[in-house]
Amino acid sequence: MLAKLWTNFGISNVSKSFGNYPILDRIDLEFNRGSFICVLGPSGSGKSTLLDLIAGFERPTSGAIRLGLEEIRSAGPDRVVVFQDVSNALFPWLTVRENVEFGISRLPRAERQQRVARVLEMVNLANHTNKFPSELSGGMKQRVQIARGLAMEPDMLLMDEPFGALDAITRKKLQTDLKSLWEETGKTIFFVTHDIEEALLLATEIVVLSTGPGARVKEWIRRDQIPQDPATVEYVAMKTRLERALDIDEDH
Repeated sequence: MLAKLWTNFGISNVSKSFGNYPILDRIDLEFNRGSFICVLGPSGSGKSTLLDLIAGFERPTSGAIRLGLEEIRSAGPDRVVVFQDVSNALFPWLTVRENVEFGISRLPRAERQQRVARVLEMVNLANHTNKFPSELSGGMKQRVQIARGLAMEPDMLLMDEPFGALDAITRKKLQTDLKSLWEETGKTIFFVTHDIEEALLLATEIVVLSTGPGARVKEWIRRDQIPQDPATVEYVAMKTRLERALDIDEDH
C-alpha cells in the first residue's frame, strides 16, 4: 500500500486560488517521513488551506503534493485529520469505544477490538471506554479524536490547531502526550498552530507562512536549528526570530 512505501513528503510549487483570490503562492517544501511539521502564520495565511490540500479535500490550482512518487489527488485512509472543533467531530450518541471503532467498522471484530484497546491505552482513555462524549472533558474528547485517527493506522496525522480551544493546563498536558505518541508511533504529523512555543516544543520542522493573499514560505526552520532547551540563549533567539517572522508582511 502507498502508506507503507513512501519515504518523503513533497509540496512542489503549489499555488491555490479560490476564483480570482490567491490563497497560497508557489509553496515548495519537502520533508522526511516521520517528521513533526508545525506550520505557523497569521490569520489568512492559508495554513488550513494547505492542510486541506494535503488531506485531499481540495486540489492545488497549480503544482503538486506527493507522498513519495505518488501525487495526492483525493482524500485517503493514509491521511487522517484531527480538528480543533471536537464537538462536531465525535458522535454524541456513541460511546468512546464506539467512536474510536467507527472508522474501522469493516474490519473483523477481533481485530477492531484489539486496535481500539491499543489506541485507547496509548491516549490514556482505557478506563473511559463506555462513557459518552457529554461525560468527557474537552481534553478527553480530543484524545478520543486522536485515538480514532490512530485506530485507522494512517501514515500521516493532519492536525488543525487541535488544542486551540483548550485551557492552558490541559493544552500543555496534551502537547506532552502528543509528542510521546509521535515518538512511539513514528507517524508523520502536519500540525497547524498560532502558538510559537507549541511549535518549538513539538516540531522537527517549523514553517512560517507570510500574510495573505498569496501567502508564501517566509521561514523554514529545520530539525537541527530548533533548540531543545527553553532555558538557553539559542531558544530565546529562535523565539524572537519566529515572532518577527509572524509580523505583518510588508510585501503583502
